[in-house]
This record gives sequence, structure tokens and C-alpha cells, in this order.
Amino acid sequence: MWTEDCSIKTCVNGEPKINRTCNSTKPECDREEDLVSYTNECGCESMECNCECKVYGDPHYVTFDNVHYSFYKNCTYILVKEVIPKHNFGVEIDNYICTEDKSCPKAIIISYNKFKITVSTLDQLTLTINNRTESIPYNLNGFDIVKLSHTSLQVYIPKIRTKITARRNRFVISIPEQLFLDNTEGQCGSCTRKKIGGCRRPDGTVEKSTCCPTAALDWKVPDTTKPHCAKDPTNVTCPTPTTAPLTTSPPGPCCKLCELLHQKPFEKCNKNDMETYDKTCEDDCHSTNICSVVCANLEAAASECQGNCVEWRSYTNGLCDLDTCDGILTYQPCQMETDDRCENNKVILGQSLSKPIEGCFCPKGMKSSNNDTCVHTCCVDHSGRQRNNGEKWQHFSDNCTILECFSSSVKENKLHCKNQGNCPEPQRKWDEHHCCYECVPTGRCETIEYNNTIKKDNCIAEVEVTRCKGRCDSSSEFDFITDRMSHDCKCCEEVEQEERKVDLICNEGPNKSYSYIYIKKCKCENCEPKM
Repeated sequence: MWTEDCSIKTCVNGEPKINRTCNSTKPECDREEDLVSYTNECGCESMECNCECKVYGDPHYVTFDNVHYSFYKNCTYILVKEVIPKHNFGVEIDNYICTEDKSCPKAIIISYNKFKITVSTLDQLTLTINNRTESIPYNLNGFDIVKLSHTSLQVYIPKIRTKITARRNRFVISIPEQLFLDNTEGQCGSCTRKKIGGCRRPDGTVEKSTCCPTAALDWKVPDTTKPHCAKDPTNVTCPTPTTAPLTTSPPGPCCKLCELLHQKPFEKCNKNDMETYDKTCEDDCHSTNICSVVCANLEAAASECQGNCVEWRSYTNGLCDLDTCDGILTYQPCQMETDDRCENNKVILGQSLSKPIEGCFCPKGMKSSNNDTCVHTCCVDHSGRQRNNGEKWQHFSDNCTILECFSSSVKENKLHCKNQGNCPEPQRKWDEHHCCYECVPTGRCETIEYNNTIKKDNCIAEVEVTRCKGRCDSSSEFDFITDRMSHDCKCCEEVEQEERKVDLICNEGPNKSYSYIYIKKCKCENCEPKM
């Protein structure tokens, strides 16, 4: 027995027997919510454990190994870096000052192979790849990037099964343990099962969780757009833990949102998890009084609610509403797959998701088109007209190509012309597509082409020859002037010709040259005896 090409093979009576099986073993993850499904290289549905890092609010961090801390600096920092480069993957975060003394995340920078993807969610959602602005969706160079709403998108890298979700004031990075276990570092910490309960500096020093905001300073990267960051200190000694004084500032209008974490929308969620987000929510509402920053805490809490879809936005009196969905797009709070979409007249299947996401989606059975509308099929002709399944039409520049809308995608069918001779246009009888024709004599005097085989003394050759053929007007009548019959006879005769030569292939001896007359033009002429 051996395994080859995703199949288990055995030898039975000298013949190989193939059994293709899919391994459905369920791995044990540290947390149930880290268990995700994916389609492996053999096309089988498999399960694996993921590591997830969140950055949200002003900003707060939840590392791969579930350490929570807050970090308020406004430079650019390494979130994820491979300790030993294996997949050429890394992530950086670009923070900015959103209040007097607090920062918020505004962009995430993803490096993979030779590509650098920057997703900005500050004023509007923008995507650049290698410093070039790109439209969304984007499905090239090993990336599958789809828009979830006006202010959010998801980047999926199929080869390394990695997903990055970017929303205003919130970023989530999900990587598979199978590829990254014990091989990541940065502000997102280590994707590991060896919980260290703290944070690691670039030199490998492990600090307690209370020192994570200080250790995070060391992951700063050079950024020419922020010259002030060059002076920001690194290798700072961990401060002595102190109890933060309770805030005495009056609650802002956004603070009531935090109360939802203990109310109906989140009632099925783990209470301990909600306490963590309640603390960061209260911190953000008192320090920033920016509702979108506070809402990011509720978003993060909803995603943490294992196995439950939390429909919380309708309880916020419009303070946390997503931007209005365009056209017939509708808001869905708990979608388990992204929309199928149209690209170059073909259907690109949506991504299956391990956790529900929210956003603007097409109605069931419809696909997302490139201009943020929903369509029933991805079939569009050259004039921009939408085509339905089963419809056929001709290519605008090639009469021999018939296009068909099949399974919502455009399928090309090439017409093939058989035994098509060469004849002048008047003799051509075209098919309905004006692609293929058959030669049909008109009956008038004209040149007819045909093939002939010449045989001379055991020598042979196939040549194209012509003949004059067709009707010519002739008449016979009594002439009253001459008092006798008058005859007007016309014959279809050659009026232009040339001599051609061909080599006859001989069975014995050398080839022989043979000359013959090729008629180039025919015409009705007076019938006269030919010498």
C-alpha cells in the first residue's frame, strides 16, 4: 500500500487498485473558535487550527496566543513576521493620532513574495499593490481580495490559507497553525501552543503582559512619511505595574454603546470574554468620544462570541450603522461566504468562511459585478448587454466564433468549415453566420476551380486547375433583310490564361516537369472553330 496523487493505492493480483479517501480527522485546538475548515490540495474538506490576531479601537491588541494589551503610539510597526522565512509573508500596521493622546489604526501593509499590499480604511477604503492603486475585487498574483462594504474588505491568500480583514479602526489576521506554528513574532505575538502569557521583543526577550505596550515599541519600522518616529525610543525598560486611576471625566454620548455588551445582543457570549471588551470599550469612549472607535470594540466582541451570530448594530440607534448598501445589495450580519462575482465574463466562486462576517451582499442566486451591482449571470456581450443562460450570439469581430451563456459564464464555440473550396464571391453560398460557405456555380459563364490528378508514365501529381463553364446567350432567327436564317452563337471560352508547371512524382527515376494551361478568366465569345 502506498499514497500517490492524493490517493491510496494497493496492488491486487498484479494490478494497482486506487482508493481516493479524504481524511476528516478533527484536530484539537486550544480554543474551539480556532477550528476552521478548508479545501486541501487534494480537493478534500479538511479541518485545522488557526491563530488569530486582532487590532481594534484606539488601538487594543489581542495576540495570536490571546494576550490583551493597549498601545497608543502613532508610528508604523511590525504586526507579523516569520522568525525563519518560509512563506515570504509579513504584516505591518500604520497608526495615526486620532485624539490628543491616543492613536488609531489607519492602514495595514501585507507583504507576500514580491508584492506589497496596502489597505487604508481611514477616510475611504483604498487598495494599493506595489504602490499602484487597484480596484476591488482583485484576483491576481495569488491574492483574492473582495469588498465587504464601503469601508471593509477581505484579503485571502489561498496558497498559505491566510485571511486579513480590514475595517475602519479594526484589523483581523488569521493564519493556519499548520504553516506558521512557533514561527511568528511581532506585535501580534507567537502563533503557538506554548503560552508565554506575555510579549516577546525582537531580541527574543519575553516580557510579562503588563509590559506588552513597552515591548511593542521595539517593533517599529522606518517610515519616511513619519520623520518624528525616528526619535521614538526603543529598548525601554518595563515600568513598574501600577493601578490606573479611575476616569472622572463625564461619559460621552457614545459610552452607552458599551452597555450592550451586557445586554440581549451578547447574552449568549462568554461573560469573561465580554468583560475584556467592556474594559477597552469604556476606555475608548472616555478617551476618544469617537463612536466609530467605540463601535470597533463591539465588532471585536461580536467576532469573539463563539458559535453565535450577534446581530448588535440594530440596537445602537444608528451610531454604529455601516454605510448604506448600494442598489440591491443588502446588509447581512452573519454571512458564511462571500459573494460569487463576475470577472472577464466568468464566475469566480466566493470564499467559504470559518466564521460569519457582516457586510453588503447580493441577494441569493445573484453575483457581484465589477461595478458593485448584482447580476443573474456573468454573461455580457461586446455592447455591454447582459445575456441570460442559454442565449447565443456572434463574436463582434469573428464570424466563426459563437458565444453562449452557459452556467452564468461565457463559453466560446468555434465553427469549423469542412471541405471548403476556393471560388469567387458570386459562387459562395454562406451559412447563417457568414462563416462557412459552399461553392455553387451561378450558371453563367465563369471560371470553375477543381483539383485534378495528372498521371504520366508512372508519374503523378495533384494540381488545382480551372475550366470555363456556364451559359452564353445564343439565338437563331429568320432575317427579313437577307431573307435567310441568322445564327448568333456564343461560347464560354477562355480569354486570359497562363502556363504553369508542376513536378510529377515518379515511382522510378527522377521527377519530371510538366506544363499545363491554367485558365484565369472566361467570357462568352463568338463560337469559332479552334485550331
